Amino acid sequence: SADGYELLLMNKYHPDGHLSSGISRSYRTENGWSFPEEVKIDNYYNQSPNAEFSVSADGKVMVMSIQRKNAVGSRDLYVSFRKPNNTWTEPKNLGKSVNSIEHEVTPFIAADNKTLYFSTRGFSGFGDNDIFKSTRLDDSWSLWTEPENLGPAVNTANWDGYFTMPASGDFAYICSFR
Repeated sequence: SADGYELLLMNKYHPDGHLSSGISRSYRTENGWSFPEEVKIDNYYNQSPNAEFSVSADGKVMVMSIQRKNAVGSRDLYVSFRKPNNTWTEPKNLGKSVNSIEHEVTPFIAADNKTLYFSTRGFSGFGDNDIFKSTRLDDSWSLWTEPENLGPAVNTANWDGYFTMPASGDFAYICSFR
């Protein structure tokens, strides 16, 4: 999380030590990290063995890269909203503005809660997956600006993704196969 006190983890962690499909969260305490508890998302399912999640700085919005029946491509970007009881709404597809017939992965919601960074090879780029930026145009979470490639200063002919940036905007982290 933006404040460093909550960590999202893949899988559901059970007290007997086994794992099952889903996501969990752990909280930083005086004694270290808490035992992971399940993150409950209404009607959550993912037809892909892979997934990525990004929670907004205010903790109220989660964008995820998963594959569902209504996907435009293989894995699409979906949004879910935190409810007062700390569960999450059913994932809503972000639409064809940002989702292509390819897979969209590694979402990151900027501190303004309107700018979305993600990786795909579904739009014109420099080779394999490139990092793109799109801005939300309204509160429907379905209307976005045309994805803008971050250019050759960030993207290579190889795989690029996992763009993250602090609220200050002074720097960013990326993963790149170089």
